[in-house]
Amino acid sequence: MSLATRAARALAARALAARALAARALAARALAARALAACALVTCGLAAGGCGTPKTATQTATASTGETTSTGGAGGTGGTVSGAGGSGADSGGPVDFCKDCALKSGCSSFASGDLLEISGVAPSHLHDGAYYVHNDSGDSPRYFATNCAGDDLGIYKLVGATAADWEDMAAGPCDGKKCLFFGDIGDNLEARTDYVVYRTPEPAALGPGVHQVGAEKFPFAYPDGSHDAETILVHPLTGELTIVTKLKKEGKSGVYTFPTPLTPDVQVTLVKTGELAVPTGSVRFTGGAVHPKAEGILLRTYTSLFFYPLATGQTLGAALAGPGCEMPVMLELQGESVTFTPNGKGYLTVSEQSGQSLHFATCQ
Repeated sequence: MSLATRAARALAARALAARALAARALAARALAARALAACALVTCGLAAGGCGTPKTATQTATASTGETTSTGGAGGTGGTVSGAGGSGADSGGPVDFCKDCALKSGCSSFASGDLLEISGVAPSHLHDGAYYVHNDSGDSPRYFATNCAGDDLGIYKLVGATAADWEDMAAGPCDGKKCLFFGDIGDNLEARTDYVVYRTPEPAALGPGVHQVGAEKFPFAYPDGSHDAETILVHPLTGELTIVTKLKKEGKSGVYTFPTPLTPDVQVTLVKTGELAVPTGSVRFTGGAVHPKAEGILLRTYTSLFFYPLATGQTLGAALAGPGCEMPVMLELQGESVTFTPNGKGYLTVSEQSGQSLHFATCQ
């Protein structure tokens, strides 16, 4: 082969590589454009300055989620979020979650610079409009209080707890109080033997600064080896505590339930109460929540959200054995968290990565 021929072939190969690179760049731009369009339509709502621009704590924004008002600044007692966001009065008849839910305008970015990798979210049942979130692995055993305005309503550190890989949280009952549950249940290598769920009463007051709070520890093991998991579910009436595992390939996730009564500081072996496959999309369950009146269960993946009806007297494992319907969900950078609003008339999601905000949907 002559030198000229080799040079011509090399030049042709470089041209083909350049074309392939250009095609990938065009595809990436198209995906980014679709994401930006979705964000502009859903997340930004009426926020001035375009997508991703946070409102200040003193702004009042009327969005389709309801009215968000905050006058306390970053360290205030928090705003009131009516409609989807607040606890609100129960109005209207039963909701058909498979038909009656729609995405609404979003909220402001979080004021706290420490929220870099949110992996769990739960509503406050004591403080109107407040929500709790926590970071993924790499953070200390703490959680944050915030609201739709993105206000910093305090950091709460669990005394005596550790955080190997916190992946989800839930609100639920405990001894007549409102409590928060945190699942140190992540295990990417599926090799851990020290899984634990922490339980702590919801704070009686919210405010700026770092607050030390007590916590109970419920260590556990699976009956069939180690598992990665990112979903913790708590039944609001019975206190049933359930874990849903996360798969790395197609198959069925396991549903595992704590034996009752819950006993702090005693490792127990969970009971496998079911298994389920993701109906469509990504095969990995990354978060979940139980309706505050036990009307259903939400499970999410990176790309989709599903609702499973929960009948009176039914266990969580039995409910997840039934069919789930796909729900509207915001296109997020890395969607891992979901919870119901306190009044049960909507739900919200939040993504990992910095500069995020709560994304609401209402059901009516």
